[in-house]
Amino acid sequence: MKICPECGTQYEDHVPTCITDGSELVRSAPAPRVTAPPAIAPPPPSRIPLLAAALALFFTASAIALVAVGVVLSATSTGSATVAPPPPPTPHPAPRSEEPREQPPIDVMVVSEPRGAGVYENDQFVCQTPCTVQHPAHAPLPRTFVFKLPGYHDKSIEMTDTRQPVSVQLVHLRVTASPQPAEPRPSIGRER
Repeated sequence: MKICPECGTQYEDHVPTCITDGSELVRSAPAPRVTAPPAIAPPPPSRIPLLAAALALFFTASAIALVAVGVVLSATSTGSATVAPPPPPTPHPAPRSEEPREQPPIDVMVVSEPRGAGVYENDQFVCQTPCTVQHPAHAPLPRTFVFKLPGYHDKSIEMTDTRQPVSVQLVHLRVTASPQPAEPRPSIGRER
């Protein structure tokens, strides 16, 4: 596989330049294999933090309830109830924008009648029909393929839609017989 150093798009080995920005492609090195160390079982969870959190929640709720009761009692003793304004809304964190995921290349079926034609792009052999060609998801179209088969005329086709297979009907070369030289006619001459 080759990769564009500018946009990071991966291409097949026969493609010389990036379809998107025209940069010369470089071979991508296979990712090193990393072996994970054996998994170690985590220690059993401790119940002390959970108990402490439950107690803190209980005491906080109790304190809020006591303050509310005190406010209600003081309001009823004065004869008028005062209502506290609602607390200001808490700001919500801005949504995180996720990085766009790289879409996998699109597989496009390439066929010819008759079968076995060589498919070329930019004078580079791609595959022999029937075969599949990968097209990067965000790469522009059209792409031009040339089909070659001995005994048939070469045929150039533009791929304009990755949802349709690329199909071509090759035309057989007409062999015309070259003119044969006529046999010499015997000449009738006078003898001397």
